[in-house]
Amino acid sequence: MRIGQESADTYLYMLRFYNNKVLEETDVLANFMNTVVDGATISRVSIRRDNNILDSGVINYDLCKKAGYNIMIVKTENDMPIPSIE
Repeated sequence: MRIGQESADTYLYMLRFYNNKVLEETDVLANFMNTVVDGATISRVSIRRDNNILDSGVINYDLCKKAGYNIMIVKTENDMPIPSIE
């Protein structure tokens, strides 16, 4: 593994490797929560509150807006699907 370049200072406080595992959103949040030390500027409670944007496993627009995230909604005529390349 190579990180940074000769003239760059790189500090790693924690690094985890996963073999043959895809991390889901909840896994990433859980990993982050394990490294947080509750303090004056950040806490596990505030992180959980700020990242509460799922409703039955689906991202909820109203929860994103409430959490203060910048989001974009694309609407099409007659609810036509958005073109994609698969």
